Amino acid sequence: MRKDALILIKYFCYGLLGLLLIFKLYTHQYFLSLILAIIYLIILLKRKITLPTIVMILGSIFGSVGEIIETHFHVWSYSVATPLGIPAWLPFAWGLAVYVIFQISQIFVQSLKA
Repeated sequence: MRKDALILIKYFCYGLLGLLLIFKLYTHQYFLSLILAIIYLIILLKRKITLPTIVMILGSIFGSVGEIIETHFHVWSYSVATPLGIPAWLPFAWGLAVYVIFQISQIFVQSLKA
């Protein structure tokens, strides 16, 4: 149980770090994109193709498509955006957010099975 708590804290810290990066650097979209892309690639290279990385990739795709549709229909807009209507860093942020949420949920699922 202690190991699960440490892993849970680790993923919460990853999530908070991602939020902090976005809050501080969202106006510098290409620099933020580069940082998030590096983190994204490190996860892909470290984890290979596993269920969490597939979920991360799908989160990037579906989250970004949803954002593009929403900005196209003027549900909201971004002050700093690409021609698609979303910031360049948003697909990476979606993927990393889904990855962290998936990993945290796996800890809870495993604790319920025990």
